Amino acid sequence: MLKKLYFTVFASLACLISFGQAQLGRIELQKVDRQAVVVFTQYPQEIVEGAIKQKMDQLGNKGKESRGLINLNKSNFYVYKGARLPEWDQPVDLYFKTEQKTQRDVTESTVYLVIQKNATDFATNETDPSLIEAAKKFLNNLLPQIEAYNLEVEIKKQEDAIIKIQNKINDLTDDSTSLVRRIKNLEEKLQDATKEKSKQVTELAKQRLVLEAMRNKRKT
Repeated sequence: MLKKLYFTVFASLACLISFGQAQLGRIELQKVDRQAVVVFTQYPQEIVEGAIKQKMDQLGNKGKESRGLINLNKSNFYVYKGARLPEWDQPVDLYFKTEQKTQRDVTESTVYLVIQKNATDFATNETDPSLIEAAKKFLNNLLPQIEAYNLEVEIKKQEDAIIKIQNKINDLTDDSTSLVRRIKNLEEKLQDATKEKSKQVTELAKQRLVLEAMRNKRKT
């Protein structure tokens, strides 16, 4: 029982460490296996990508998607040329890539960040430990922004759902008003038809009396 408890605690700690703590990893870029800074998130890929773009925009960095960097059957890198990282004063090229955890599990995703210093050199922990550390801090600090971005997306979805329901209510209200108006018109027509029928019944009786009087004048 005690061993099982230790295993559960260890697994929980491992999960907490794996999510939200940037570390070193590898990824293919330009057909070369590159060192990357990696962070695992508990958010869908599109949320993470949106938060990254939002953060980079706030830093004044403009990027673009590069489809020629990897196979098209995989997600693409998003490249920021001459970008600036917080705590690093030299411009560098940043290559971001996000991947969902598995093909079925879309609720978790991984972020890869590869840094290019110049036309030929890419940063590694061995050659540029300070730059790699700055990249780790950037991805670690990005996690609260991802959470905030996700919250705003969820709020927008909820607002849209409320607007959709409200529009439906408005449509039903308009339909109800229209139906009430039609019912009122039909009731008025029914009243008019009932009055007209009563008049016609009276007129019929009157004309029958006239006919009867005329028949009585026949000579037998």
